[in-house]
Amino acid sequence: MKPTTIQELYDTLPFGALVRFNDGTPKPPARFNRKVAEWERSNGQGFFAKRHKNYFPESVPEISLMLIQSDVLIYKQGFCVTSKLNFEIEPPPPGTVIDYREFEGDIEVNRVHKDFNAYLEWCRRNRYTPFGHSGSFGGLWIIDEKGERQPLKETPAAVAV
Repeated sequence: MKPTTIQELYDTLPFGALVRFNDGTPKPPARFNRKVAEWERSNGQGFFAKRHKNYFPESVPEISLMLIQSDVLIYKQGFCVTSKLNFEIEPPPPGTVIDYREFEGDIEVNRVHKDFNAYLEWCRRNRYTPFGHSGSFGGLWIIDEKGERQPLKETPAAVAV
């Protein structure tokens, strides 16, 4: 799936999708720390977690997406609507479990797990009760065979716990 504009990306990107972005330039040698750091700002990937509104309409139009790089690093990446970056989108495959929270109508993804067993393993490692955060502030989605997210309120029958 390759959107034609950053606005289309913002409008259609499914939660939990893997987003890769690049500027088409090769990575500089590791000895050039500043150049590598600059290159990494325009070349990376992460799981789509949240859409951010531009609170300053008179400023340069910007669309901000929050991307999750790993379990420990969550950062907000802003993209100008005139961005020349290349984007590749990989929708979450069926069976993916998405842990999210919702506050005042905004949805934010906490973590993306490849399947329900990976979610349970994360819960065990982090002393977290499965389904313990579900309720008015969030919950779990599972991606079905059609690629649509469905609420997950109990252990799927196909999973051995």
